[in-house]
Order: sequence, then structure tokens, then C-alpha cells
Amino acid sequence: MGEAKSEVIKLVPLVNSSHGAMRIMEGWPKSILLELEGEERPFFIIIDQGKMRIEEKSQKEPEIIMESNSTEIAKVFRGDKDITHPLAHGQLRLKRGKSIELVIFLSRILGAVHRKKLEA
Repeated sequence: MGEAKSEVIKLVPLVNSSHGAMRIMEGWPKSILLELEGEERPFFIIIDQGKMRIEEKSQKEPEIIMESNSTEIAKVFRGDKDITHPLAHGQLRLKRGKSIELVIFLSRILGAVHRKKLEA
């Protein structure tokens, strides 16, 4: 398992226990395919009914397809970098979907999770 997937696995329970993140996800049912160099295989982040989960396969076509390096995306999920950094520096490419949707969504979700960590 690569670095990014490992970070997402840690992130899922935090996101799903954050009321702020869950409110954001309720209005954003999406499927994100991550095709990351350094991962054994692509994987999906599924947002459905206000919850996040990881899957190896998806029944529907993803709305967003991200292509990047596992290490760079792990930094985003860990909170070391904002999603705009790899986008601006060409380290993240969207093969499908709008970058503004990804930026707003991840910034809001990760922000809610990191605020919850600080409050604890």
C-alpha cells in the first residue's frame, strides 16, 4: 500500500466523525478515482450519504479522476500542503472533473477535520 492510500485510510474515520465534514459531504455525493504513481493500483474515494469510504472498484464512473504522485497527495491528506500546491506546481493533473470543485471540497473537508483535531 502506498503513502497516499495509507493517509486516506487514517483520514476516513476522522472525516466520518466530524459533523462539519459530514454536512459538507451530504451535499457532495461524488466518486474520485486516484491514479497515483507509487500506489499498487488506483483506488476510489466514494462520498455517499454524508460519509466517505475507500473502494478498489466503483459501480459508477468517477466524477473526478486525479493523476499524481502518492507522496505529494499524501502530504495533502496529512495536512502538510494545501491541494492548490500540487495543482499549481504541475504535480497533480485532473483527467476528469473541475479543479475548483476538488479544491473547494478537499479544503473544506480537511479544514473541518483539522479544526476537530485542534479542538481535541
